[in-house]
Amino acid sequence: MKFETRRERELRRKRQKRSAILGMVFAILVVIGLGILLWNGKKNIEAKNVEYEKEISQLQAQVDSEQKRTDELNEYKKYIQTKKFVEEVAKDKFGLVYPDRSHVYRDCRSCPESSYRRWCRYQSGFRQPCSHP
Repeated sequence: MKFETRRERELRRKRQKRSAILGMVFAILVVIGLGILLWNGKKNIEAKNVEYEKEISQLQAQVDSEQKRTDELNEYKKYIQTKKFVEEVAKDKFGLVYPDRSHVYRDCRSCPESSYRRWCRYQSGFRQPCSHP
């Protein structure tokens, strides 16, 4: 059994105290470092979230646009199955008329306006004949 002198005991306690203080400082620095890393990560996640929200809104607008187009095409599909459409095509493309009609229809085969555009114009209430010469 070895006995310590008073001076050795004080030095040992100083070393223990110093190492305890250094340990606490190190632990505090680690906690501060982790806090900074987490804060940075939070900021990055928030920035990405803003970007994703913008992308979601753009994609939703695109979906809405495509849905509107789908609805228009479905309406056009119904329209081209009607007798009125067949009459228009017969009159416009082939110059055909009913035998009992005495009206002279202008042949508009070279008209650049498609039947879909005519239909859209008709649906919008703009019911004027083709202005093609």
